[in-house]
Amino acid sequence: MCRLPTCVRFWRDWGSQHAFAATTIKKTTKKTAVVEDEEDEDEEFADGNLLVNPSFEDGMNGWTVPDGKWESVPYAVNSDRYKPRDGKFLSWPKKAARENTFIYQDVPLRGYTAGDTVAMSVMVCNYDQPPHDMGRVDLQFLDGSGNVVKSYTQDQRNPNWNLQSFVTPIPEGAATARLVLHAIHYVGTDVDAYYDKASVVATKDKVSLVYVTEQDGRETAKKGDVLQLVADNGASKKPSDYEWSSSYNTAATVDAKGVATFLT
Repeated sequence: MCRLPTCVRFWRDWGSQHAFAATTIKKTTKKTAVVEDEEDEDEEFADGNLLVNPSFEDGMNGWTVPDGKWESVPYAVNSDRYKPRDGKFLSWPKKAARENTFIYQDVPLRGYTAGDTVAMSVMVCNYDQPPHDMGRVDLQFLDGSGNVVKSYTQDQRNPNWNLQSFVTPIPEGAATARLVLHAIHYVGTDVDAYYDKASVVATKDKVSLVYVTEQDGRETAKKGDVLQLVADNGASKKPSDYEWSSSYNTAATVDAKGVATFLT
């Protein structure tokens, strides 16, 4: 089911979910911002990170840890697959067991107004134990009293590092952007959601959101299904005007024309 305006999520028959995203790569009548691949942010948002200690190199400084169960560590599992993606440390709820937990950081939006843009990104990985624990990323906009004005959510259950990202206009009344990193337990004893290389950037540039749907409205798929995805940023629905990406190419791929093929 679609929870994030910039992607479409499909539930496979074994209960996991998969996300596809489309980012604008050609100029249209609306100005857009782009995050082009799994590893790196677009150059437009490469500088000006508003987070304190975004890659957990200084312990958990800057982050609120409500239950005290998250730590900054040199690795979550002693394998190159789970090593940090930026610097020498990553973060995960090392002290948690069979429970859900989260950390967050607030970013004041002083100097920015409704319609300006916030770009958020963070690298996420889960331990390879199906059906996999979940990493959930929330970008929340809060008003001056701490009430949520608008929020965006993106989930991942994937043993590979992936870039989770949002690029969105600041809503009316927002005074603070809050990045929330969740670890949600599904299997095993530990709660295996690993995070690194977080970023929250604000800019006066304007963007339009890209909505991705399946042409026939489908939200479920099984191995062997081939589905046509449709992207719409309010200015173009042409597949060639977008760069398509899959959150987990081992499970499903998407080509340059927005055609998704499910492999598992």
